[in-house]
Amino acid sequence: MTKVKITTRLLTQTENGAEHIDNAFAGEMAKREDFCELHYAEGEGVKTHCVISSDRVVLKRTGALQSVMEFVNGATTVSYYKIPEGIIEMEIRTTQLEIAETPTQGKILVEYVLIMSGIEVAQNQLLIAWSE
Repeated sequence: MTKVKITTRLLTQTENGAEHIDNAFAGEMAKREDFCELHYAEGEGVKTHCVISSDRVVLKRTGALQSVMEFVNGATTVSYYKIPEGIIEMEIRTTQLEIAETPTQGKILVEYVLIMSGIEVAQNQLLIAWSE
């Protein structure tokens, strides 16, 4: 594992307006033959594990909040978000997925629609970047 600086930016648009969240984390990166892994702690006991391959990104959070989100360009995937009150099932429709990597840095840009109970509730843009 290589130590990296990880930054995230989430832009969310709902019927109630827009929200913009930027974060920076110390994390680790591991390069494998067919994929790359990122590991970082978001605080409050939440750890994030991101697996990046050539055509998909899987973002898994564990701890106080748990979720698994899979992003595949042009596809709709079923995901979940687990909170103390129960499990919320959601669909993720990925409209754009861009992955750029070098041996020492990389970035992921995902644009997706969050769907709950068949209703589009948010349009999102997520940027995850890392560097040694």
